[in-house]
Amino acid sequence: MNFRRNLQNSFITLLILFSTGDFQESKITALDEVKLDSSVQPNDEMLLMHPNSAIRITAINVPSTARYILMQAHSHFHNVTLSYDINPVEDRFVTGRNLGLLVENRETNNTKPLFLKYEANGNNSISILIFSHIISYKDPIPGACNVEFSVELAPYLHTRFNNYSITVEHQPALSPYPKRSSRPSCENEFLEYELYHSYLSPMEFTEELYFQKILQMSDLETAREIGREIRLFGFAPKTRSKFANYPGIGQVFSVVVTSKLSNVSSVYVPAASYGCDPVLEECQTINTPFSKSLAAASFMIGLFLAFFGHSYFKLELFFMGFLALALTSFVIVSRESALEIESVTLVAAFSGIIGGGIWLAVWYIRAEPALSVLVPTILLGFLSACCVYYVPLNFEYLVSDFNFWASFISCMLFLPVLLIVISWQANIIACAVIGSYLILAPIGHYLGSSIAYILLNILRRATIPSYGHVVLDPPFHYYDQIMIGIWIALAFLAATFQFLREWKNPLFPNVNPLPHLPWFKPRRGLPRLQSQFPMPFSRERASGETTPLIGSLPSPFSASRDKSYFSSL
Repeated sequence: MNFRRNLQNSFITLLILFSTGDFQESKITALDEVKLDSSVQPNDEMLLMHPNSAIRITAINVPSTARYILMQAHSHFHNVTLSYDINPVEDRFVTGRNLGLLVENRETNNTKPLFLKYEANGNNSISILIFSHIISYKDPIPGACNVEFSVELAPYLHTRFNNYSITVEHQPALSPYPKRSSRPSCENEFLEYELYHSYLSPMEFTEELYFQKILQMSDLETAREIGREIRLFGFAPKTRSKFANYPGIGQVFSVVVTSKLSNVSSVYVPAASYGCDPVLEECQTINTPFSKSLAAASFMIGLFLAFFGHSYFKLELFFMGFLALALTSFVIVSRESALEIESVTLVAAFSGIIGGGIWLAVWYIRAEPALSVLVPTILLGFLSACCVYYVPLNFEYLVSDFNFWASFISCMLFLPVLLIVISWQANIIACAVIGSYLILAPIGHYLGSSIAYILLNILRRATIPSYGHVVLDPPFHYYDQIMIGIWIALAFLAATFQFLREWKNPLFPNVNPLPHLPWFKPRRGLPRLQSQFPMPFSRERASGETTPLIGSLPSPFSASRDKSYFSSL
């Protein structure tokens, strides 16, 4: 009879739910239960959750020294909800991918349960990693002085990202205090915070690697061992920090709070971010026709400059002028306008064409090698300074924009001043190094290397206000090591190729300045470059008694690298 009555009640309930259309959003009454043994560390478990399901999680074998049990739940791509109640109540649940709540020890063997819920419209099941940590009476209580997050005790981290940075927030901790003592004040100067982050492999979105890194960064000793500690200067407020975003290269963040009095530490719930949404396939930034065209143009220009730049000197001057003014206009337009990145890039490209034409005209007007190679050497110095400041230099001195740009410009001008006296060699070296970088930057971006951010990080600093407070600390995986090695080898190969190719050719192409221009006045003491072809409307001077003997000698500016010139002296 009881079985028949229960069956009838269940059938009536199903009819009511279907008739109201609220079957998927109905309150959950039957749950699977998972028990985490607090006496065993680590006690992580992997769960498989189906859409619109819930799980009850309970900590068992809780030691008497525990004040709280920090229960954690982590998913890979999809949001889940962790709640104190079977049906989430306001300010008593948290939703996200890296969750954790503090459960108070009731001085019994078990804690009150938490409820993990996964709501989705599809039929795809997801994997969930759950585990727990003990917060004893001697440990700082992470997130217990919460003033911003929704839950009263918030031991978790908030992460959000845009195209340029990832923001990580945590709430202040509470100092440890004895059992059955009054709660101390949150304004405590005896707590010290450490912030660590660790990179995942580039463009690798596997669950195994993701959950493994989460477990590592949730452990105090392992987080300090594999994580990179970030100095917390310049952040406002101190509980909020920003990291440079390298889309597709996952980062896992961990915050450690330590009591200066007892030297005991606690770890917040770690959080992870790819800086993009892998589900929507947003992590490959070169995925539009416009970006692919830019990558192809970079590759072709780089290939030309690296191996044939000096051989076609005038075309090289055009490309160098193009790059110089394009970079300058990109920075100015980005700062002074609200245009989209594609529009800014088009404006920069048109400006670059003008810059290339202007710099080519300078060569036709003056034809001075030292002046003409000034832009290539400055670009070489700029790229070298980008490499120097790509190294993680966590100096508070560099947070100020004035200090940063003053030191950056000083570093940038070092190479032009050093190389200007050897114009021919400097021009070939600049072509080889810059061209090699333009070749490898788009290739490395496709492969998951961060070599393109050598330049992009400086452009971000120049175009985004307050970007000096962003922690750069770039990744340096084996992909990056390989790409840096290839860059050095390719630059050396390209420079050697051009040196051998141009060894017996004139140092610079022979072209006369334009003396017929009314404003042109040749400088005294500087011989003009001799042309291989006569100027239009010019007549050859007849040889006679008044013909200068020195006129028969070849110009040193057009001399080949054989002994004929030196033997004629």
